[in-house]
Amino acid sequence: MLLGLSNGEVQIFDFNFMDNKLVIKQHDASMPLTAAKLSFDERFVITCGADGLLMLHTFDKYMVIQEAKFDPLSGVEGVDYMP
Repeated sequence: MLLGLSNGEVQIFDFNFMDNKLVIKQHDASMPLTAAKLSFDERFVITCGADGLLMLHTFDKYMVIQEAKFDPLSGVEGVDYMP
């Protein structure tokens, strides 16, 4: 799922791991995104912003899924108090 924000960010979520997201910051932070689209083969993210720029980002869906599964605190003692 893609989410374009008013600060120029694109956030990409996986429905299975909604707590984890990939954030792309390329557009002017003072101007909103006007469009964000994932290509049909899910290899590219195309964004367009009110700053007048059209950006093409390469995207590796499988790498994002693998990184979303990673828990850096797994196996560390004493982290139960952390949110």
